[in-house]
Amino acid sequence: TVRSFSVQVVADGTNVTTSDTYYIYISSALDGLSLASFRAYFITAGAVGALAQVTIQKKNGGSWTDMLTSASTILATLNEGTAGAIDAEAAAVATGDVLKISVPVQGLSTPQGLLVNGTFN
Repeated sequence: TVRSFSVQVVADGTNVTTSDTYYIYISSALDGLSLASFRAYFITAGAVGALAQVTIQKKNGGSWTDMLTSASTILATLNEGTAGAIDAEAAAVATGDVLKISVPVQGLSTPQGLLVNGTFN
């Protein structure tokens, strides 16, 4: 079973910043599946080549765990980021997990709007 998701973390026309965060609650429909892909996109690219990194973490009652070994990285002058490298040891999700998509690194540019696509299987 493959389940896809697409979320708009930052609205079109709004600057992407390191304070941007989006949460996803894992329902029973995703229980036992694993994160298989993760990629971030700017809706409007920035003016200079600084980069942004977008990560995904999970939590179920304890501390946050990184689900990627390397973030999805977007050059500010582009719209599409690299695929995040999935950490196979942390990829599985269970009912009640909370996922957090965030931007821990944002360069000097001002890209606007942020979309994230991914799959579980």
